Amino acid sequence: MPETATEFEPRVGQALWMATQCPEGQSPPARVSYTPTPSPGYIVGQVLDAHTGDPVQEVSISAEGLETDSFAETITDAVGRFKVGPLQVEDGYTIVASAPQHSYRLWRGIALPEQGQVQNFALERSGNVQGVVQDAQGNAIADATVLLVQEDSLRWGEGEATTDTDGFYCFCRVDVDADTGSSLYSLLALHPEYTFAQEQVQVSPSYSSTNAPPLAMPPKSSIQGIVKVNGSAHEGVLVSICSDEQGLPLQGLSALTNSQGHFSIKVDGNNTYQLLVQGDQTEVANREVPVAPGQDASPQPEIDLRGPGSIRGIVRNLSGQSVEDLVIEVSLQDEDGDDLVASSMMTASDGSYQFDFVPPTPPNRFYTMRAWQPLGEDYRLFAQATGVVVTPDTETLVDLRSDTY
Repeated sequence: MPETATEFEPRVGQALWMATQCPEGQSPPARVSYTPTPSPGYIVGQVLDAHTGDPVQEVSISAEGLETDSFAETITDAVGRFKVGPLQVEDGYTIVASAPQHSYRLWRGIALPEQGQVQNFALERSGNVQGVVQDAQGNAIADATVLLVQEDSLRWGEGEATTDTDGFYCFCRVDVDADTGSSLYSLLALHPEYTFAQEQVQVSPSYSSTNAPPLAMPPKSSIQGIVKVNGSAHEGVLVSICSDEQGLPLQGLSALTNSQGHFSIKVDGNNTYQLLVQGDQTEVANREVPVAPGQDASPQPEIDLRGPGSIRGIVRNLSGQSVEDLVIEVSLQDEDGDDLVASSMMTASDGSYQFDFVPPTPPNRFYTMRAWQPLGEDYRLFAQATGVVVTPDTETLVDLRSDTY
């Protein structure tokens, strides 16, 4: 259990200056009304409100050593006094102060000599923010996630809240700029069924809450349509929304077509999206789809993918004779230039082979055909052909001939 400081002898003393910043290795300044007595193995002091100079009670104080892993914690008494320890002697203690109505604070590089240390702290009063999330008609939205953001970073430990059944949320102990007396925050509301909403709120230090503007979330739009292959609705086609920069599918924004070829993806309105459509063994299609707020949109023109092609041929040796029992591989380079084997088979007695249902060649990429000859437990490359292009619904003829064997 944390120890409450009790061993103090208050002394009348001159009030010291206050500040809001404490460089590493320097003492955090505070205005004090007495001078506590150092105690070996302990850090003692008082916690005051940085604005009023009043003592702050029930502040959780912890000290952790960087060099010795020594740790102790305590709670300030009714007049803000604390005594944390026992601790080992070292120069690198981290002090953390946390109070219900004041900002969380952390100081590093606090030294503890053999005779003990006197350390007084000033805490800035924090602010509270509350508000509601509602739809376009003013109805409460429950289970919405509300983010409190400042300078493009989530606040430490307190940057996220979830609305209740009345759409209500609250953030407590919000940090406030000590120099200006207030801080500007952004509130961002997120919900799977609604388009995100954003508002700004100016937070001042106060024991009462700042009421933020209502976060109004219009319903999400959707991109929906039907995917066909060779003119017929096709099931199991993957439709993804991609990023503009790299063209990569965005996590959570994809759908598979159903038995009627239909797909639907929920999106935020007032944006233009890039669709990537690819079925199993079909060509790839791209569509740009503008979406208005609260409205559904469909890709134009209609998505009709062309089906797979095929590759067939004969493998011959240097003398022109067909060769059986060779392993034929069809491979395709990925984005990193590595060969991925799409399919393989053995040549027949007449040296022939045939691959059916080969996906069409993606843009700027080609298939490679390789014939491997078994040699005991190993294989040697017998013949190959590069730059093979497969077009939809078309048979591609590729005869392989060895120039060595």
